[in-house]
Amino acid sequence: MPTACGPALGIYRRVCLLRAKGEHERAARLESEDFSRAMAEANSSRAESPLPWPELLAAEDRRVADALAFAEVLAPLLAERLAATGFAAAPLAVPGDAPSTRPAPRRPLAGLPPPDVADLIEGMLEQERSEEGRRQLRAS
Repeated sequence: MPTACGPALGIYRRVCLLRAKGEHERAARLESEDFSRAMAEANSSRAESPLPWPELLAAEDRRVADALAFAEVLAPLLAERLAATGFAAAPLAVPGDAPSTRPAPRRPLAGLPPPDVADLIEGMLEQERSEEGRRQLRAS
């Protein structure tokens, strides 16, 4: 993947996830505003030849579809394994919190529906974006 189009493809990936979640209006808005702008910036940074957008976007569509299919298989397995151990993640207490504002003890996941696949992938992308931001801060 050409590095100039990385930000545009990340936005397009979010568009694909929003569509998968049925949030077509948000997806269309993100595509017409942020993605169009990022795509224009990527094109302007390349003097030699235009980017092969149809191929790049088709590859992103496949990546998201593959990730969603994988997550559909993995999410129930993880939920089952976590439920079997009686583990449920609770928010972490912030140092200095008063005892009354600390989170409740952990509770089993039994009876809860499996997490939404698109939300899991969006969380993974958020983590990826935050890690990239930390790397850029360290580099400066």
